[in-house]
Amino acid sequence: MSDDGEAAIGDVLIDVLDAVLYFDKKQVVQAEGVRLYPSEVHMLVSAMHGASFTQMARQFGISKGAVSQTFLRLAGKGVLVVGKDRARKNSATITLTPLGRTLLEEIMALRGRLGEDLARCLDGYSEAELETLKRFVLDLRTFVRESLVVAPKTSDGTQEGGTR
Repeated sequence: MSDDGEAAIGDVLIDVLDAVLYFDKKQVVQAEGVRLYPSEVHMLVSAMHGASFTQMARQFGISKGAVSQTFLRLAGKGVLVVGKDRARKNSATITLTPLGRTLLEEIMALRGRLGEDLARCLDGYSEAELETLKRFVLDLRTFVRESLVVAPKTSDGTQEGGTR
């Protein structure tokens, strides 16, 4: 777009989302020779925030089996240990290894730096503008999670609940 001031808000948002997606694909976190790719990072952070495999599948628009495979891959890399939750039959427990804790610290440091950069970017906004922006971003997150995520396919190849 040549003049962003004349661009429709939807076009600007799509450009921003494209840039974020491109940025995210380039972000590889690594420590001690182990590399984590964006999907692994997102799921690891979600798990550390208490999300279940079912919740992650819904959030990322993938099957529970794909989530499970990602965690098995992380276990194979020595990042975590996946165990059975004896109290809840169909639940798993995730325990970080020392390497996993190191990688999580790297992830959180990166997120912290991005948060600081965003805070500097928003320095000139009034409290009222920040509240409006916060409301919009929360609505945008809901829109992305509920409207843009495609439901995973069932075992017979059909969409679970259709496209959200």
